[in-house]
Amino acid sequence: MKKYITLIFTTLCACIFFAGCDGEDSRVDPTVMPPATNTGANTFGCLIDGWIYSGGRYSTDWFFPIKEPERSIKFIYKEKKEEMEASVYIDGDGNTIDFKILLPEEGKECPLTDFMFIKEALKDGTAHITRFDLKKKIVSGTFGNNDRLSKGRFDTHFEIDSYDYPEHEGKQHVIQTNRIKPALLESASNQ
Repeated sequence: MKKYITLIFTTLCACIFFAGCDGEDSRVDPTVMPPATNTGANTFGCLIDGWIYSGGRYSTDWFFPIKEPERSIKFIYKEKKEEMEASVYIDGDGNTIDFKILLPEEGKECPLTDFMFIKEALKDGTAHITRFDLKKKIVSGTFGNNDRLSKGRFDTHFEIDSYDYPEHEGKQHVIQTNRIKPALLESASNQ
């Protein structure tokens, strides 16, 4: 009898735990653009073809979601290349907006390249950086491309990757931080 009670209790606890793991933070309204701030509020939003896309609602970890907006908004400053790589989860299906900001500098307009909306490449544009704080690791700004992409804004913390990526090696290097899951790196001998 004790074995059955333990089994029922364990099953009930597992059901309650997994019922709450939907991978969404309902505090973030995906139908409203976030305010344009520069405080490190971990927000992202833009219009593509007039439709709002924002980050912060969906978790990057679907099995054990952590309800933190910064989990779905990832900015990494590649120090040696002087570029900011961004990836933002925009829905519960794992679809993302990805782009690079070249030579980010506070108060400057910078090239916005490699813009991918889900799996569709969009025209390059520009980003106006309103804050770029290497000590507090905060980057804020607005962006667009005078085409399908408009009224973009971001205000988020970022990670610094100071690895010097060799251009001729085919290895994929992944920065290990508290916000990005570590990946296994293949050794050079396996390639």
